[in-house]
Amino acid sequence: MEEDKLEVPRIPNPIVNPNYMDICWEFADSEIFLVDAQALIQLLHEENKETIQDFGVNSLHLVYLIERFLHAFKDRGGDFTLVFFSDKRLRTNPLLTDILIHHFKMNTSVSVITEFSSPFDLEFETYVLKESEYF
Repeated sequence: MEEDKLEVPRIPNPIVNPNYMDICWEFADSEIFLVDAQALIQLLHEENKETIQDFGVNSLHLVYLIERFLHAFKDRGGDFTLVFFSDKRLRTNPLLTDILIHHFKMNTSVSVITEFSSPFDLEFETYVLKESEYF
């Protein structure tokens, strides 16, 4: 027997009207973007569920997806630094995080930051203010 699905009607809200905006073209020549690496991992894993069943088995494929994403960003003029926050390390796969940190530090020219515990760390806030990195 098939269950009836509850459909929630979409209520238009003039205050909450998200729009996609390509900020890379706006700020590419003048700003350095900070990329939360673990958030990027989660995004790419979610978008590619059909090809990535398990982080441990398909970590090479995930590394490829991250490199492809970052390469496309660079091609559009983006300059960025990857940030790995230590408090997020255990929420994602710690081994995969270590693999990615090592890979990007040793095999690419991508800047990698690992010394901050969270985006709310006072030292991280000081770093952002000092380096004038806005995104």
